[in-house]
Amino acid sequence: MIAFLIEDIREWRLSQMGRTVTLASLALLVVGAATTLQPIFMVMAATTVSILLGWTRGSRYGIASSARKILIACPIPPRAAAAGKALSSIAIWLVHLLVLSPALALTAASRGLRLDALAACACSALAAYCLALGLSFVSSLGAAKSDGLFGLLLIALWIGSSAFAPPIRKANPFVQAWDFLKGARPAEDWAWIGAAVVAAAILFETAAIMLARIRKNCNA
Repeated sequence: MIAFLIEDIREWRLSQMGRTVTLASLALLVVGAATTLQPIFMVMAATTVSILLGWTRGSRYGIASSARKILIACPIPPRAAAAGKALSSIAIWLVHLLVLSPALALTAASRGLRLDALAACACSALAAYCLALGLSFVSSLGAAKSDGLFGLLLIALWIGSSAFAPPIRKANPFVQAWDFLKGARPAEDWAWIGAAVVAAAILFETAAIMLARIRKNCNA
């Protein structure tokens, strides 16, 4: 698993790091300049970056992609491969957080944003990233010909339905961020953050089962 984790990070560093880090930084810079570092817009932008990053990290396993071939051919068990993918992706998210932290810290310093509120928003963004990653990873394995579009549709359904359905409104990471920035610490928000992490873990277990079946069919 460790070898797969390291290889996944190395592949990202060589082929995607410059693009994803640059785009994420530019997104926050543009939003910061346009809104004069308004905390709500900066945090919403960072959350959006997290969700889109999760989608791109999970949707790399299309039918003809080299990443899919490596995932199928690697000698480690499917569950270990899925765990390695999850851990490498979290490490990549932390790299992006480090790059974006100066802009967020400047927002906190200039606008009087409490650090505990910013930390709570970061937890929400990480949970959203993990869920987007899991959705896109499973859909990429199961709907390999969709080029990630099916995963994007699932993410859009999650964000859209949670935004407009009151019973699950707190499942929306943007709503959670709004609550935290207002100074609220509702247990319901944290419960939904935990639920997102659990859902992501279930999705990665599902991905491991799917990967085992794909390997079995390839070897049949």
